[in-house]
Amino acid sequence: FEPRATDGMALAGGQLVARVSGPAVSVLRAERTALNFLQLLSGIASQTAKFANAVKGTKTRILDTRRTTPGLRFLEKYAVEVGGGVSVQKGPADRLVVTESHLALSEGVPNIVRQLRKAHAGKRIELTVTNMQELDQALMSKVNVLLLENFPPGQVRQAIALVQGRAKVEITGKVGLDNARAYALAGVDYISVSQLTQSVKAFDFSFRVTR
Repeated sequence: FEPRATDGMALAGGQLVARVSGPAVSVLRAERTALNFLQLLSGIASQTAKFANAVKGTKTRILDTRRTTPGLRFLEKYAVEVGGGVSVQKGPADRLVVTESHLALSEGVPNIVRQLRKAHAGKRIELTVTNMQELDQALMSKVNVLLLENFPPGQVRQAIALVQGRAKVEITGKVGLDNARAYALAGVDYISVSQLTQSVKAFDFSFRVTR
């Protein structure tokens, strides 16, 4: 195997990325699997790079999400990092994320945060917020990260003015290349993007055989 390109390198159309030599049976047997991995992971890295470029010059970082392909989690997260994003939630111990589902089954934000702190002392707590009332409760509970779900950029500015640096702010949901920069300019610390690994368009590579 002779690589002719490195991870994260921008490619031109028709550019050679690698040469492979070996017994014909072995090479042809591995051809489709190798292309599938290369196309998928390159697509993820390329999509991530587009989002990273969209927020370039701001403090905002692009994050992946838990929406990954079963069995390919670590490979997909590596591709996000190659594209200029930040990979999070590599395992259940990385951070404690409180979702809408958790809140629906709890007795409110203060109660669930108190229980988590008791059971997991010192762990970083991130809480999903869907409205300004929940934001107030989250701030009073002193969570580490606020996950603002489906907040428009204008409302994000209001939220950040209220937060005043007391927690990191992450926006999630309904974020695309068309509005990523607007969220970054609103002052969020992170933008989590499910489409980095979900429904991503595979990069087009071909495999040519010579004798």
